[in-house]
Amino acid sequence: MATANIGNKPQLPKALSLILVGNNEHEKCESGNSILCKNAFNMAPFPEDDTCKYKGYEIQVVDFPDVFNTKLKTEDGIKLFRTQMLNVLLAKPEGYNAFLIIVRFQMPFIKITDIDFIKRNLGRDVFKKYGIILMTNGYDFRWQTRFSLKTFCQQQTGDFKKLLEACNDRIVVFDNNNSEKDIEVRQREKLFKIVIDLDLKNEGITYKKNHFAKAQGIHTADKTTTAIQMHKAIHLTKKTETATPIEVEEKEAKRPKEIGLILIGNNGNGKSSTGNSIVNREVFKSSSNATSETRFPKNYICTFDGYRINVADCPGPLPTFIKPEDSTEMITAAIKIIMLSNLKGYNAFLYVVQYGARFSKEDINAVKIFKSVLGSNVFKDYGIIVMTYGDMFKQQQKGLTVTQFCEKQFGPFRDLWEECNKRIVLFDNMSKLETDRQNQRYYLIKTIDSLVCKQRYTDSYMVQLHTKHENDNEVQAKTTIDKLCSILVSMADLTNEKVKSFDMNAIAEELTELE
Repeated sequence: MATANIGNKPQLPKALSLILVGNNEHEKCESGNSILCKNAFNMAPFPEDDTCKYKGYEIQVVDFPDVFNTKLKTEDGIKLFRTQMLNVLLAKPEGYNAFLIIVRFQMPFIKITDIDFIKRNLGRDVFKKYGIILMTNGYDFRWQTRFSLKTFCQQQTGDFKKLLEACNDRIVVFDNNNSEKDIEVRQREKLFKIVIDLDLKNEGITYKKNHFAKAQGIHTADKTTTAIQMHKAIHLTKKTETATPIEVEEKEAKRPKEIGLILIGNNGNGKSSTGNSIVNREVFKSSSNATSETRFPKNYICTFDGYRINVADCPGPLPTFIKPEDSTEMITAAIKIIMLSNLKGYNAFLYVVQYGARFSKEDINAVKIFKSVLGSNVFKDYGIIVMTYGDMFKQQQKGLTVTQFCEKQFGPFRDLWEECNKRIVLFDNMSKLETDRQNQRYYLIKTIDSLVCKQRYTDSYMVQLHTKHENDNEVQAKTTIDKLCSILVSMADLTNEKVKSFDMNAIAEELTELE
């Protein structure tokens, strides 16, 4: 986030946030790892981010999925790109300082169609204000060109020349395979200097959600615009035969069966660790505190006992001091990405809580946010509580099952448990015993099979729920206005007549009902 100018004196940014865009074959992930000086990225289908320190700066790098693959030519591909980008922007309201367009020396450079695709979706001036070309394969560049980068750029023609001009000739060369420390230092210094100079030129104005919304033709000045309305505006409308969820086939005799699970809940309760336990490997970044390691959604597919299980880890709501609507927008974007990545839909939402921790105001707020995004009946139809710290539970609650423990509880946690029709499983994410890890997965699948609702939760179902909610609100608003007008007319009629007294209590009661 850049600091605004004070008077005419430019202020250096305290942090730099960068988004990598380009083709995986052009060493996009490797470039992010070189910038961060660690192995953080590995061609994930979801956006990933990581941070590092550099000379007092906090550097954040987001590895955005391959934006130039052929799938983006399809309607669903474009929808996924837009949803993922919106999620990245919602996760960091302060905005991003630059887009690093990754191209590889000696490979076909970026096409004009790819340039136009980015401009259409991110803004016509996105390269001019925020674009920096990062050219990889620096070793071959140094030994085969034998002249300066400036001279090389002057000799270029065609689409690459157009990209250079669009980025105002901002370009840096990276050798991601070098073993020389001084080369690593120099290329990072050159990149960060370009980013800092660009930020000063932009007067600290970063690329934010409103820039993206403007590119989609959405006017963000309307504060009543909801997150789901924004998503409906930026996505292409796809006609479907029905808006109901996809039904699970009853004649599903052959294995493997497919199960879709989404981990939700407040930060710090063990969502990512639970995901790792389900897939039986370390794929989700986990943290033991309330500062979530999960900024963007991520999924992983595994097989277990003949089942093909698709597990998605959804970020938790933002801290309570952040505006609730910002959390709602971020969660909506994350869920949208997860839905579009698996059009068959999901069988259950696993709401993760921690044994031994109080069900706090943050947890209550999280439940409200997920219900506002996913629908008021989501826990009733699809909810399963996963209680972590199962080892501690067994030590402290000897002789009690987790269901018996819940029977003794009261308050918001008891309400959520009952809303989930008392579906709850206990997980010990620290256990090293394979039998324990398998047994808790067996019981989870058994609990999923017990769900009364045999329809998967899909993207079309989510849109249908919000559309119905918006229509109901419009009808309620119209009814309220009509009723209020009727009361005011009655009051006006009484005033015009020679009647000096009328039932103020009745009118007050009706006005109270409207509130």
